Amino acid sequence: EYYPTRMSAAEAAAALTVAGVAVEGIGEGAGIGETGGTGTGAGEETGEETGEGAKGGNGAVLELELTPNLAHCLSLNGLAGELAAICGGKTKLPRGIPWQDHLPSFPVTLGEAELCPRYACVVLEGIEAGPSPDWMQARLRAAGVRPIVNVVDVTNYCMLELGQPLHAFDRERLEGGKIGVRLSRAGERLTTLDGVERNLPDGLLVITDAVRPVALAGVMGGEDSAVTDDTRSIVLESALFAPGMVRRASRAVGLFTDAAHRFERGVDPAGQRRALERAVAVLSEIGAGGRVVAVADVRAAREEPRRILFRPERVNGLLGTALAPERMEEILISLGMAVERGEGEERWVTVPTFRPDLSLEVDLAEEVARLHGYERIPARLPVGPITLGALSPRQKGRRTARESLEAAGLREVLTFSLVGEKFLTRTGLAGSPVVSLANPLVEEESVLRSSLLPSLLEVLATNASRKVGDVAIYEVAPVFEPVTERGREGGGVPAREEERVGIALLGDFPRRDWHRRGEGATFFTLKGLVETLLAAFGLEGEYLPVEERPFTVAAHILVAGNDVGVLGQLEP
Repeated sequence: EYYPTRMSAAEAAAALTVAGVAVEGIGEGAGIGETGGTGTGAGEETGEETGEGAKGGNGAVLELELTPNLAHCLSLNGLAGELAAICGGKTKLPRGIPWQDHLPSFPVTLGEAELCPRYACVVLEGIEAGPSPDWMQARLRAAGVRPIVNVVDVTNYCMLELGQPLHAFDRERLEGGKIGVRLSRAGERLTTLDGVERNLPDGLLVITDAVRPVALAGVMGGEDSAVTDDTRSIVLESALFAPGMVRRASRAVGLFTDAAHRFERGVDPAGQRRALERAVAVLSEIGAGGRVVAVADVRAAREEPRRILFRPERVNGLLGTALAPERMEEILISLGMAVERGEGEERWVTVPTFRPDLSLEVDLAEEVARLHGYERIPARLPVGPITLGALSPRQKGRRTARESLEAAGLREVLTFSLVGEKFLTRTGLAGSPVVSLANPLVEEESVLRSSLLPSLLEVLATNASRKVGDVAIYEVAPVFEPVTERGREGGGVPAREEERVGIALLGDFPRRDWHRRGEGATFFTLKGLVETLLAAFGLEGEYLPVEERPFTVAAHILVAGNDVGVLGQLEP
């Protein structure tokens, strides 16, 4: 319908594959589906896993595996545009019914304009809720969506068509007859369409009526305002939500819907009104009634198409091709872009709003390569001057330290940079500043180490528990110290990384042979190893006795008056 052609499913699959869209297979059904790991239904309206796959109906279903940058292909209209660009021809947009600008305005309050730059909706009265026609149910099932009721089915159907998620509220169940967009507050609860009552964490974007949250923005609607067979008046929502916020909300409550899948990758910021007009037309087409009595289209700012400098010579250099500038122009125009001539060979390309993934010249080069055909780009070895490799100062320092300590009889160990708070307490380092992970996988790996001591002690403890009584080890590895807010410039990293050398001895050192034991390692044995290490760098150290946990005897190592480390003896 959207790309009028007699192309077969196999031909369409071959064309999409050439352009970098992975086609997993072709099945029987009534529409085109996509897979992306979303797992639940199609939109904010669907609260159950369908598990029905592409069954029923007539025709073929293409199962597509899309990369995150191809968000525009999460719709039939977007896929039709891809096929038109690959094979030639033009697409046909589905018909919509524009609303009249003189209609009353429905009250909408945007409390978080950065997180919801645009919120559009229409109010329809005279809705006749009931089952959808068989052809619509067949197409939804072919795309893996469970039919529910005609109003809900239309929102899912139009999302599959245009890529813009929609949501319908029962107007009579909205307290105060208005809509708001704000952040959730601690203690608020929402029963989502899957029937689960959820505690909303503080700071998630929610849609509200005059009293309470009625939907988790971009993820799923609420049960209390859901459309039922008794619904006669609806508020149909089409909004633009920040991808990062939708991703955060989806993971915070454990809901992964097709609506969230699309919002996370970016929807067309200019497509909200078009989706509403299309939904109104489909509702009329299937006999669900509905008369538009009020509208709203609140936006914080108008999204302007992006303009990118495009240099054909530079693109040929990146791709290793010799394409004519005219051929590149043809490819970009076929993808819906406008091309203007600049100085010399330069072009200025205006990117349509439905391609948020295109922001740099290299992105346009990838589009040229994709449509030209990766298999048509010759494979050649890179050509360039050969330079003599050399170690960096840091690499030289690591090598010097390793060679010195291995020559002294120590063995190198490699340990994790992550340690646990409990282990820090056991080693006497609790309370020292550390960098904690926001979401640690296990408690034993919850902080970044600020010293090599915990890791080395863990190696000694592991060996001692296995009756290995003589251990002499070293490690050259980074540690991490927290940076205070005052020390962070321009929103820099919260931790400073510093490379350190750690040495640990247990039992006798050095071991002599099988019949003669070595001498028990002491504080002065360790001091001798430190002096050996410093001598390898041409340095001399001084030692300042101190009292320092967790050591019974300890001294700071001074080089040219600078405190560069500590050595000490632990309790037996």
